[in-house]
Amino acid sequence: MWVEDDDRWYRTSHRALKRYLDNLGFHLEVTRISDPENTEWDKHFETTSQYDLMLIDWRVEDTDKVDKAVGGDVIAKIREQIPYSDILFYSGSAGLEQEVYEKQLQGVYTAKRNDVLEEARELIEHLLHKTLHPKIMRGIIVSSLSQIDDMCFKIIEHKFNDEKCDKDAFANVFRESILAQSESQHKAKIKAAGKENDTFIASLHSTMILDSHKRASKIVELANNDLDGDDFVRLSSLPDTITRRNWLAHWNRVEETDTQITLAYAGKDNYVFDQTEATRMRKEINKAADVLSKYVVSLTSG
Repeated sequence: MWVEDDDRWYRTSHRALKRYLDNLGFHLEVTRISDPENTEWDKHFETTSQYDLMLIDWRVEDTDKVDKAVGGDVIAKIREQIPYSDILFYSGSAGLEQEVYEKQLQGVYTAKRNDVLEEARELIEHLLHKTLHPKIMRGIIVSSLSQIDDMCFKIIEHKFNDEKCDKDAFANVFRESILAQSESQHKAKIKAAGKENDTFIASLHSTMILDSHKRASKIVELANNDLDGDDFVRLSSLPDTITRRNWLAHWNRVEETDTQITLAYAGKDNYVFDQTEATRMRKEINKAADVLSKYVVSLTSG
């Protein structure tokens, strides 16, 4: 949550913080309160734990352009519950630390206005410290691609339901694809392939019928004529990312330290998963998710 009434300063600071998190492979999501006096902002304090970090301008300007301290109002709301968020109060004027001390609020951070971004980055690094452990990142990456699986199926579904689609030809491409896969779930795949087109396409939502890697590969093929060059390039790495996700999920862990996990599979080179690889994969996942989101919108709004 970010309480700030200066639009220009907020936009500039928001862009800088977003770039910082993008480089780490994370998304920045902000609930902004720009006018506390005229906003029903109580709802934002229904559960402070929904925010990882709260950045709060200790003073905002009211309609008469007179400084009005809102820090005390925030404190009153926070005291109504047990806060789990880190809270950073900042101000362009002197005396903030003394005012916070007089309010007897402990466990919060203060900063000068010009130092907010630096202080926020330090707090974010602290928040991410445990998250960036390879063992935690492994779980995050394995689970984060489920949303991409869902978006891929939506694209298949919308393409199939397009009035211009040759439904038999479209469905048969996927029939050939799943029947050419490994023996895993072979009986289920044969049974699904024998269904009518509508029922068969609906069955592709299950990764037991069409696995995530094959699904992503088919989406890249479908997108070839629908996306511009830059978006297609961003999406084209998705099958490789899913392959590595599968390694994380299924390969045997042979060594684990605080900085990396080494995974092994018979006949393959060991795969080393560390923070650099985790960051690279998160960036690839975020790029693919952004492209797929736009792709879904283009199909549903057309």
